[in-house]
Amino acid sequence: MKTLHLIRHAKSSWDYPHLSDHQRPLNKRGRKDTAIMAKALNESGVELVNIYSSSATRAQQTIQGIHERWRGQGFAWQVTDELYEFSASNLWHWLTVKFVIANELTLVSHNPGLTDLINQLGDSSLDNFPTCAYAQLRIKDIDSCDGELRLFLKPKMFK
Repeated sequence: MKTLHLIRHAKSSWDYPHLSDHQRPLNKRGRKDTAIMAKALNESGVELVNIYSSSATRAQQTIQGIHERWRGQGFAWQVTDELYEFSASNLWHWLTVKFVIANELTLVSHNPGLTDLINQLGDSSLDNFPTCAYAQLRIKDIDSCDGELRLFLKPKMFK
């Protein structure tokens, strides 16, 4: 059995037209939502392990914001260009390699890839995986996409 934790980056700013998509930072709401979700994840007993973040600024600021408000033992993460990805298929291929050496992974990445990945791997169907949302899937067999959505949290649930 594998466990997959997914976090979509928090709301990003469009106030800097000179920045590339990759460089866009979080906006005020995004920064607030990281605090909300850090508390919600802590209270839900979630433990984030083997954390990998997209190299996009907004994704890195999301995991940093959660980390800054994390209670208990802190955590570390790795930044990878491979998660600056919008395709569920490419995310799935990345996961199949990583799950060979780990039973539990946390990804901080982007839509529509995350929504599509949840719908392919899980037993539920989401229309949209909102910004700064969290999903936990238990996966019996990644090759056959046999998984169960165990937990789904989004900032609006705690406002």
